[in-house]
Amino acid sequence: MTKKISSRKADCFGFKIIENTADIGISVWGNDMAGLFSAGLTGCLKITAGTARTSGTESIELDLSALDSEELLIKFLNEILYLINVRRWLPAGIIESTLQETASR
Repeated sequence: MTKKISSRKADCFGFKIIENTADIGISVWGNDMAGLFSAGLTGCLKITAGTARTSGTESIELDLSALDSEELLIKFLNEILYLINVRRWLPAGIIESTLQETASR
């Protein structure tokens, strides 16, 4: 599977922040995979960036592979965390997406 950052504005999605003593996480829901990825990005930004917003125009394309959609979502969110924490790049949102299943070897 390959995932490039994407979403459609009409999708219905959301997230819930889950906290415990030593960690924080999110639970996401959406009508489709694009909605799940949008919810994941929104939740991740809420936790890491709070109310900070970006006005930049730079875009980054992600090309990720995974065995299933759950692993792909985790890889996507890990990449977003890397971009925020290491490269100090704050995404404004998802522009386009392509989800493609490939035959396993």
